[in-house]
Amino acid sequence: MTYEQGMQKVLQKQSLTIQSGVFYRNSIFGIVFPSLQITNHQPQYKRSHTMYTNKFFFSALLLTSAAVVLVVLLLTYQPAGATQAKYTGHEDHFISLQEGIELTKAYRASVPPNSPLAHYFGKDALLKALNQPGCVGLRFYYGKHEDGSPALVVVGVDNTGSDMTKGIVLQRTILCPPDCHPITSPLQSDQLIATLK
Repeated sequence: MTYEQGMQKVLQKQSLTIQSGVFYRNSIFGIVFPSLQITNHQPQYKRSHTMYTNKFFFSALLLTSAAVVLVVLLLTYQPAGATQAKYTGHEDHFISLQEGIELTKAYRASVPPNSPLAHYFGKDALLKALNQPGCVGLRFYYGKHEDGSPALVVVGVDNTGSDMTKGIVLQRTILCPPDCHPITSPLQSDQLIATLK
């Protein structure tokens, strides 16, 4: 009996058939024979088990993908008429000086002489309010003192647009007038507006 014939008998016990070509290991043997190729013929029950496992895996993958898509749709869905979040801290509030002049001039024309025109807040107080955890901006409420003079009440705002009423609240502003001299801003005086033209 030749060496190759002996190997055929051994491999047949492993449910293997030999074909000419390259030998691929699918048994306990790890030797590569340049003139042999072994194809593993699994029993019927093993093939059925493999097919069942593949079908189960495919079904599970399909269900998981569908669930992920459903969750994404639910998280991104907005009813008709719903608005996106406005409160990010990155809103554009910038205007030109000329726009500011027109707004303040219109206000001065609508109030009695010597009425308060502006409220001053110190930098430290505003930054302390802005640096609160979760704060994305500030909201300014109009108020009135007992003597009738106007007031501004400032509170932090979170990203849902809610007032942070458990945090810092500011007021105690410096009114202009009287504390806005010397008048050097066209936002305060009609006379200075002419100098800009």
